[in-house]
Amino acid sequence: MDQQPRESWASNLGFMLAAVGSCIGIGNIWRFPYVAGENGGAAFILIYLAFVIILGIPVLFAEFLLGSSTRANPVGAFLKVSSKIHARLTGILCVITAFLILSFYSAISGLILGYAIEFLRGTFSKLTSEQISRYFDAYTGNSILGILYHFLFLALCAVIVLKGIKGGIEKWSKILLPILFTLVIIAIIRGITLPGAGGGIEFLLKPRLNAVTVATFSTAMSQAFFSLGVGMGIMITYGSYLNRKEKLLSNALQIGLFDTLGALLAGFAIFPALFAFGISPSSGPSLIFRTLPNLFTKMSFGMGFGFLFFIFILIAALTSAISLLEVPTAYFIEQKNWTRRKAVILSALGAYLIGIPSLLTFGTIKISFLKHFNFFNIIDLVSTGYMMPLCAVLTCIFVGIFWHKLETHMDDPLMKFLRYCILFIAPFFISQFILFPVLELFPALDLWLGSFEKVIVKINIILTAVLLIFILLILLIKLKSRFGKKSD
Repeated sequence: MDQQPRESWASNLGFMLAAVGSCIGIGNIWRFPYVAGENGGAAFILIYLAFVIILGIPVLFAEFLLGSSTRANPVGAFLKVSSKIHARLTGILCVITAFLILSFYSAISGLILGYAIEFLRGTFSKLTSEQISRYFDAYTGNSILGILYHFLFLALCAVIVLKGIKGGIEKWSKILLPILFTLVIIAIIRGITLPGAGGGIEFLLKPRLNAVTVATFSTAMSQAFFSLGVGMGIMITYGSYLNRKEKLLSNALQIGLFDTLGALLAGFAIFPALFAFGISPSSGPSLIFRTLPNLFTKMSFGMGFGFLFFIFILIAALTSAISLLEVPTAYFIEQKNWTRRKAVILSALGAYLIGIPSLLTFGTIKISFLKHFNFFNIIDLVSTGYMMPLCAVLTCIFVGIFWHKLETHMDDPLMKFLRYCILFIAPFFISQFILFPVLELFPALDLWLGSFEKVIVKINIILTAVLLIFILLILLIKLKSRFGKKSD
């Protein structure tokens, strides 16, 4: 069979919207606003932005650079630069990571689809606050319904990815992202106009230095890494469909900023309304499936706003899930020479089947292997806790070592600095996400771990300050040389 012609983005705008959509997922909505408020508001946001610049952007750039230089899926990209076995294994690790995350991500997203339907039916208007809090347990106890919504969500993803890059992912990103931001603006307007909403705004934005601790820096660093969707092969795959003339660093910076903006807007959509009705803020599944339904029952036209808000979350989940599905799809098309139809259907079917045990974790059927871990916990821990950071570390080291084989401006001072960040600094930061969870598995190391972690975090803080100063100096040098050339 002949190799199929490779697709590409129709425009840089389409690529940007798809990449931003990939970043703005469920985690940004249910985690970032809460941890920002709990860790010092505006003070946390500034620390978070610092880590986005010195950690998130370099890793994002590294993945874009590898993809756009090789124009191949993660496995093909690594192999085009080096034929060694470690290159193949790193690429395969990226593909497997994206596939596993898609399996449980789609299971959770199916529940969100189900809640949107329940709001449309007006189910929650008939329930008390206590009944709403218990509703999630009863709802997930209906395993057949959960499996059906899990299937419908993945089928929706598959339909979009089947259409390819221009006609599927790019086209729908251009439709879904404006809808997403329109819905969140509607939610913000509704939230901030409620009496007592000022407490929510203050929770997010008021700088509270007394709330900033050593742990705040670790939280900000992990949030900056996990929110940008790196370490899964997504940005290598999306970058591979780019025109080689596109400005990759500029794209990475803009995506990082829009990702942060999206997370903040989600916070403004949620927390002013929670404070207005005296509901304690929370994060994670509890926020989405217990706290928010309670909130909307207290509002005028609450069922309508609840439906729109869950559609907003569903769109955020969908744009992330299609990027996850494209990773194994691109691999099978290019490495195994499958048709897109075969690659999409089998990848989605595989994720659906593996996602069912994760879904049953929430229901009446419990699938557990260890005393404190169920199937969902294990898949989540292995894929996001270990495989994702490991993929990012290996990608950074690989790109840094083979920098000369990729299409970069070698003599540019900013590129030289960026290479050192990618090769040394980013792996140092990211490896901590693997190291500390492993050490915490051994209770005998608790006392030693506590002091060791504090030392590492202090090094992180000093290193972050030094790097920001370096970046500022390089930018000043570049500006000076640019204005010097103009004056000549």
